[in-house]
Amino acid sequence: MERFLTMARRAMLEAAAGLKDAPDEIGAGLTFFSALACQCFINEYVFSHTEDEIQKASKLRASLVAALEARTGVPVLWPVAVAAYFPLCSLPPATRILDGQWPKAVTNVLIQQVREPLEELQDRGTIPQLTEIADEVSRLVQNQYEENPYPRWVKSAPVLKSRNIVEYLCQEFPMTAFKRHGRTGRIDILIAGCGTGQHSIERARQFQDAHLLAVDLSIGSLSYARRKTRELGITSIDYARAVS
Repeated sequence: MERFLTMARRAMLEAAAGLKDAPDEIGAGLTFFSALACQCFINEYVFSHTEDEIQKASKLRASLVAALEARTGVPVLWPVAVAAYFPLCSLPPATRILDGQWPKAVTNVLIQQVREPLEELQDRGTIPQLTEIADEVSRLVQNQYEENPYPRWVKSAPVLKSRNIVEYLCQEFPMTAFKRHGRTGRIDILIAGCGTGQHSIERARQFQDAHLLAVDLSIGSLSYARRKTRELGITSIDYARAVS
């Protein structure tokens, strides 16, 4: 499957760059190509490529940037093909691409690679920092996830059955002497190393009477987590930057 998708990406690039005549099916294939571009963004552009291929992709990116700066027409496949090799949010005039009228499939790519990253960028300055990140190993880990927040998940896990925290702990650790009675009032839960928010969101949905503090080293991961939390309408999680 990965080999097929890698070859499909190259075929899309060649069609977009005009290296060969675009097939008549390109209109019908636009949805597939757009989904492929989205997948490339999610998997951090892990697909292999040849040197010639990346040079062609870079040339197409330069043509797209020039067209956006000049505000001239952009072929519909250009942003999709570029998005399959480079995140569109990295383009100098990225916001201009949002002004055009695009097919729904292309719009999905633009939302994922331009609008949502811009929303996350605006969030960065509002996430509090609880601890200093001073040691060298922590800084190296932080830098890795600033560049590549992982995982860039799209769909949340199925909602777990709402539980009482004491009942849950008694079930998970039956040999431990928890007080086996219900507890009223708010429960505070710490999610240490929350990454991009999957775990904290799952727990917020499971323990609806709880308040969660989710911390991580990476501001990039935290801003992704906060956006997804807001997208799902969850209000019981606070995010902060800290060494866990």
